[in-house]
Amino acid sequence: MGRDGEIRIAGATELLPGVAQPDLERRQAALTKWIREVRGGVLSGAFFLEQNIDLTILQHTLGATADEERKTFFREHFLSRVSFDRRIQIVSAIVSDSSLAARLNKVRRIRNAMAHQPCWFELSDGANQSSLTTHILIDKVAVNVDDKVVEGWNELMAGLLRDTRPQDLTE
Repeated sequence: MGRDGEIRIAGATELLPGVAQPDLERRQAALTKWIREVRGGVLSGAFFLEQNIDLTILQHTLGATADEERKTFFREHFLSRVSFDRRIQIVSAIVSDSSLAARLNKVRRIRNAMAHQPCWFELSDGANQSSLTTHILIDKVAVNVDDKVVEGWNELMAGLLRDTRPQDLTE
């Protein structure tokens, strides 16, 4: 694994040392800013998704009319100790949507990569600045992160945020 923001030459095992081309440096700075915004969006979306899941588990376990003291106790002594993966398993057992677990697990893998894996930039031909692309490992596979990929992630997340509203899941 390398450092976040490294530039590599596609297909090479060595990192590109001290790139001095101003255009490349500007492109790297712009992509670094962009991927930080993407990370923030993924992590924020996953946070709100986890909140929806927690509310569904609370509503199913304690009932919709449980008082705040019981909900707080349940959050602090149970949900705070349960991983996101396990929460997905629990909410999937509660609801009848067969695709929910697969979609939630996809978001979990993207979220984990964005939280724990470095991104790097690749030069596909070693000279052309426009060939600088952004990559991250998701499930040990290098994924080229571009606008189309991020748009797909955003659509997935938006759909899940809509589909995991607690009142909708338990009806």
